[in-house]
Amino acid sequence: FALAWFIVVLLVITYHFLRYYTTVVEDKIVEMNGMLAFADDIEEAAPLTEGAPAAARRRGRSTDGTTSGKHGVVLALREKMKWRVIHALISASTYGLGLLLMLVAMTYNVLLFIALMV
Repeated sequence: FALAWFIVVLLVITYHFLRYYTTVVEDKIVEMNGMLAFADDIEEAAPLTEGAPAAARRRGRSTDGTTSGKHGVVLALREKMKWRVIHALISASTYGLGLLLMLVAMTYNVLLFIALMV
């Protein structure tokens, strides 16, 4: 029985970690949406300098000052899709774990219910 109590505590900790990581991934998705929405404005407003090849690749430009056109947009969309898939997997895991913990709470076992509260 003590082992079940510790397992429930670990599941609750995992649940809260997944909820936190969901917010981190959502912030990353919002950041990616902002980068895609303002990609043309950034490209026009910020000329390429010689010391910024990494920033140029993130904006979809080559290091010689020319734009890479669709290639940069495709890479940005792939990155956005990757984060959306990660978000979906984490959300599904959080939902399933939440249902499992709800079943533990519904057993009316006082000590396991206290483990949920800790």
